[in-house]
Formats: sequence, structure tokens, C-alpha cells
Amino acid sequence: MENHHDDAGILWPKEIAPYQVEIVTIDHKKMQIVETGHDLYGKLTAAGLEVLWDDREAAPGVKFADADLIGIPVRVTIGKRTVEAGTVDVRARNKKDQKSVSLEQVVDAVKHELAEYRV
Repeated sequence: MENHHDDAGILWPKEIAPYQVEIVTIDHKKMQIVETGHDLYGKLTAAGLEVLWDDREAAPGVKFADADLIGIPVRVTIGKRTVEAGTVDVRARNKKDQKSVSLEQVVDAVKHELAEYRV
């Protein structure tokens, strides 16, 4: 960890990260968000990826800060805006920008981010 970190937390090399992907769902009172999270968790694990799902009832900023602190290589965010658009946001831990990806392309997008992930 001494060699792989930034101001926000750990930057695990993907080979030793505790999980490869973290799903962060925002607003658990909206059933469509929870259902999308459940579906996506199933698709990612079926694709052979190790997935952590943050389904706590915490504020989005808290969840994002915790995700960066833990240092899981790829974060997938599901919220009201993304569900309405039929997308999710995908962000590699070592990048600041996230990209919007259709639900059908999430597994491929996550695998692509993992393939390019270097710390």
C-alpha cells in the first residue's frame, strides 16, 4: 500500500485487490435501482469477476469516498439518472473520469477497464 496509493486511498494492483469490481447503488428506496444492482451483480459474477456490492443506506459521497479508500479497481454506479437512461457509470480507480455505459455493455466495459488498469 505504501507504493500504491493516492490522497483518496489505496490503488490496489488488480491481481491482489480484494475484489475486481464494486457496484455502488444510490437510493435503495427505488426498487428499479435495487433490481438493476441485483441483475448486474449476477452478470458480473457469472462472467467470473469478483464483485462487492455497496448497498448501504449511506449518502452517495460517503459511498464514493469509501470506494476510493478501499481501492477496488473498477466502480460501477447505479442511480436514478442512470436507471432512467438504461445505463450505468463505470470508473476505473486510477482515473478521475467515468463513462456512461448501456446495461447490455457493462460486462465488456468492466473487462476492458480491468485489462487497461495499471498502477
